[in-house]
Amino acid sequence: MSIRLDLINSMLATTGTAKLSAADSTHPSYVIADAVLSEVIEEFSSRELWFNTAIRSLAPNVDNRVVVPGNALSCDPVDASLDYAVRGQYLFDLGNYTFDITAAVKCVIVTEMTLEDMPPIAIQFIRAHARLQYYVDQEGSGPKMQAYQQKTFQKDSELITLNMKHTDANFFNGKAYASFSTRRSATHSTVTRIQ
Repeated sequence: MSIRLDLINSMLATTGTAKLSAADSTHPSYVIADAVLSEVIEEFSSRELWFNTAIRSLAPNVDNRVVVPGNALSCDPVDASLDYAVRGQYLFDLGNYTFDITAAVKCVIVTEMTLEDMPPIAIQFIRAHARLQYYVDQEGSGPKMQAYQQKTFQKDSELITLNMKHTDANFFNGKAYASFSTRRSATHSTVTRIQ
């Protein structure tokens, strides 16, 4: 059974619908669940996470155009002073209104991934979120909905924690800690005591 079908069956179970053994585009509940799942995956895939985000240097081709990878959901220059955006399959210089870019550009790229390439925690979050969304769309309510909301929140928290671990996000290594631990800012003037 594919991961997608497993997720859809999990969604259908929230309303007591029997499992399907294969994809069935004629089954009304399957069609609804599949559409909800697609929306959840699309929204989730745009998040910058350790497994779908990389910094890559993109070099211009012979026509001085920088080609953006076909599976990129977003492609932003690391250098914030570069006013580039994705247009079609190329980077576009908004400041000079041209595709003509002559130097390599280091970019943060969020890549679209298949369910099969995602880590288990990502699948768990997608399952929890899709179950909740499908149940709500089917006019579900009450304690069952609260349980689905709690599960979604729990999996989101686990995902954020794991992302922080994999990206080495550490308060003690950042600017916030430096400001917190410094008694005086460098911008404050020193006061000379006259005696």
